[in-house]
Amino acid sequence: MILLVPVSILLVAVLAGSGLAAAQVTENASTHTLTITAKNGSASYAVTSSGSLQLDNGENSDYTVAGDRQIAGTVGKAGDEKDVIRYTGYIRSLEAQEDIQARLNGRNVSPDILAGNHIKIIHPTNASGESINYHYPINGGSAEHGEQADQNDVANEMMIQGSMNNGVDSFYFTGEIPNNAFNGLATVQINGQPAEKFLNSDRPTPPATTPPTSTTSPPSKTVTTDATTPLPTTTTPPPTATNSPPNDSGTSDGGESVGLLEQIIRTIVVLVVLALIGIGAVLYLRR
Repeated sequence: MILLVPVSILLVAVLAGSGLAAAQVTENASTHTLTITAKNGSASYAVTSSGSLQLDNGENSDYTVAGDRQIAGTVGKAGDEKDVIRYTGYIRSLEAQEDIQARLNGRNVSPDILAGNHIKIIHPTNASGESINYHYPINGGSAEHGEQADQNDVANEMMIQGSMNNGVDSFYFTGEIPNNAFNGLATVQINGQPAEKFLNSDRPTPPATTPPTSTTSPPSKTVTTDATTPLPTTTTPPPTATNSPPNDSGTSDGGESVGLLEQIIRTIVVLVVLALIGIGAVLYLRR
C-alpha cells in the first residue's frame, strides 16, 4: 500500500506533463525559430504561422496571443532586446510598424520577404533517392531561403534554383512565378496549396474601375455585311419643282422673239425720223 502512493503520484505527473507538452510547440524536426529584434528603439510586430507558435522569452516580453497561430508584441524595451518565436509550418504573415530585423533558423531574412509567399518543393515519393533539379524564375520580386533549404540552393531577385535527392526544400518569395515554370518532376505548393491552383486562381483581383463619361457624341458605327446579306435600298425622293416668276430681262419663254421685234420697231422709227428730216430740208431749200 505504501508503494502504491508514490507510483500513483508518478503516474499523475507523467500524464500532466504529457498534457502540458501537447499545449506547447513540440521540439522536433518540424519546429523552426524566428527571432525578431528592433533596429532602432522599440518596434511593434504581429506574426502568424500556418501551424502553432509560441514565444520562448514571454516572461520579459510585452505581447498578446490570438489563438495558437498569431502573436503580437513589442520588442526592444529594457530587458527585452529580442523575441524568439518557435513555430511549426511556415510564416503566413509578418507585419511591423517600425524597422525590425528577422532571423529564420539563425539566418538573416528580409521581413518583407516573410510577408510574401511561401513555396514548398516536395521530392516525389515514388522516386526516392533520385536527384531532381528545379528552376523557378522570379518576376518583379525576390526570394530567400526558407525553413528547409540547402545552403547551395539559389534564392535571389532572379530565381529559385536547386536540386534534391529526397525530402523538402522551401523558400519565401515576392513577385510572381510564371505558370509554365513547373515541369512536374516535384510536387510544389505555394502558401499551402498546389502551385497551379495558386497561380491560376489565388491572385488578387484588381479593383473594378468605372470608365470616364464621354462628353462628345459617340462615333457612328460602320456596319459590314457579307455577300449573302442584302443591303437596304434607300429611295431618294425627286426634288420638288418651284415655279419662279419671269424676270424683267426677257429671258423667260419667248424672250428671243420679243427682243427681235423691239429692234425692228426701233429701226423703223429711226428711218421715219430721218425721212421727215430730209423732207423738211428739201422744202426749206425750195423757198
